[in-house]
Amino acid sequence: MKRIQRFIGIIVVSASTCLASCGDIGPTQIWFFSYRNFQYDIYRMNANGTEVFQLTDSEGASADPAVRRDGSKIVFSQQFFTDGDGGNVDIVIMNPNGSNQIRLTTGSGDDRHPSFTPDGNRIVWETGGNIWIMNADGSSKTQLTFGGADREPSVSPNGQQVMFTRLISGVRKVHVMSINGSSVTQVLFVSGQQFWPRWSPSGEMIVYSQRDANNNERLRLCNADGSGDSELTSGFRDKQAVFSGDGTQIFFTREPPIMDGGNVGKIYRINIDGSGLTLISAGAEDDGGPALRGRP
Repeated sequence: MKRIQRFIGIIVVSASTCLASCGDIGPTQIWFFSYRNFQYDIYRMNANGTEVFQLTDSEGASADPAVRRDGSKIVFSQQFFTDGDGGNVDIVIMNPNGSNQIRLTTGSGDDRHPSFTPDGNRIVWETGGNIWIMNADGSSKTQLTFGGADREPSVSPNGQQVMFTRLISGVRKVHVMSINGSSVTQVLFVSGQQFWPRWSPSGEMIVYSQRDANNNERLRLCNADGSGDSELTSGFRDKQAVFSGDGTQIFFTREPPIMDGGNVGKIYRINIDGSGLTLISAGAEDDGGPALRGRP
């Protein structure tokens, strides 16, 4: 029987599912994680929410998918109960249809939030509050940060920088550094906790979540240097945003406000000017972490 463990809660989708080899791989598909069959697993669907396919079916929960720019590989985090540690989280890579799953990390810490470099040859990820980088086959693991306060890394479209959040005096803020871990710089100085920063395809803009005192989150946009910051959504818990390949839309996870209770999330799409809000997933399941081809 599968172990039931929440792992990293978020969104929704209701449709027929099938394992691994179902369907063709296209440029307008979304990979995401969903809580179905008492387990978080990785799924794939069309960008309009149709044709939902289940890609993983392991004992431990799976989440945090990221897609190689050419669509040839998916990297994600997964719980393993084979090490006697009660569910260690490690990084796994697989084909886009769920086949050929290979475990890349086996350390004692929880490894999460993987992101490909633009050439697909390396992966950055977070473990123990520090950012690491390795080759896509799991070799040459190198630690980039050492303070124990860093999360949610994302590699810039030109492959030269890593964006992440760092906890400073109890407040999480967006930072960038070079791909080798040097030149760490804080990007955003606006108020509130900041999470889930992601680059636009051109590298000129950033989308991120800002958390308020009531633990609700709104999406915000700014230029890559932190200027021009503006609010995109409000009134919910909006997170895990990613730009579309052409940079005109943003896909994200939306959960109800804390005051409404519950935490079932759904995947939405919105234009970068705030128009065209569209529900992509529907149903009673909890889905989250949308990832698109060509996006970190």
